[in-house]
Amino acid sequence: MALILKWKWRFFTSPDDLWAQVIKTFYGSNGGFFTDRRPTVGGSPWSRILAATAKLHRVEVVPRLKLRRRIGDGRNTRDSDCRVADKWDGQRWSSSWQRELVRGRTVDDFVVLQWMLEDVHCTDSRDTWSWDISPDGIFTVADTRRWIDDLVIPVGAVQTRWCSLVPRKVNIFIWRLLLGALPTRERLSRWGLDIQCELAITLWEGVFRWLQIPNFGELDLKEIFAWVDRIRMRNNQKTVLEVVICATLWLIWRYQNDVAHDSRKLKRAILLDSIKEYSFVWFRYRQKKVLVS
Repeated sequence: MALILKWKWRFFTSPDDLWAQVIKTFYGSNGGFFTDRRPTVGGSPWSRILAATAKLHRVEVVPRLKLRRRIGDGRNTRDSDCRVADKWDGQRWSSSWQRELVRGRTVDDFVVLQWMLEDVHCTDSRDTWSWDISPDGIFTVADTRRWIDDLVIPVGAVQTRWCSLVPRKVNIFIWRLLLGALPTRERLSRWGLDIQCELAITLWEGVFRWLQIPNFGELDLKEIFAWVDRIRMRNNQKTVLEVVICATLWLIWRYQNDVAHDSRKLKRAILLDSIKEYSFVWFRYRQKKVLVS
């Protein structure tokens, strides 16, 4: 997204470049950035850039006013055929107009404009563009990316976990599970998985007996993984423990989906055996340096 916004910055800060002149020929003097475009199938690359930037502005991720025009001498800032410098005589703003302002809302707006311009004057410096997201006003992808990440990426105490011994889809499932972001019917529970149901509790008790570790009682995923992180045991043993936990969560999830969709591919009676089988296969064939039986 930051790279897309860079095109907007380049268009306005390099208006005399050949590519910018070509864009103006097809999309107007403002390159089409001041229209609220929607994505179109088969559109040109530039139209897709316009649609993407418009969406970022529309959802207030990057407001339009983050790109500002800084007026210096006013010679390079214009609206149609009128430059800002044409309305500045060196000491005050000129109020000469092609048509006389007589009455109505136009006169009221002009009075407000004069009030706003009381402390504004042109200088000897050139007109420039400023990117308010960057401290120095110069667009950088890094500053813009950090800005977008802070607004879009959820911030919380849940640490991203990634176990190299389980399939990628299981790692993604665990990550979404800890964030409570699984698209389930009524989320199934606070963590997106009904780990407190009778079946889940029975399975966890069987897993704990098999691993010869104490029962956690009321199950909380954060507490389970935090316990795995702080328990004192050899790295290989800790890795096996994490693989088993991932297999248990994955199979509970699959079984509940089967029940919800009347599939029943997994048999309830052999779920515990399936957990052992999955754990063994994942560990055995992804950790070849360690022999397991």
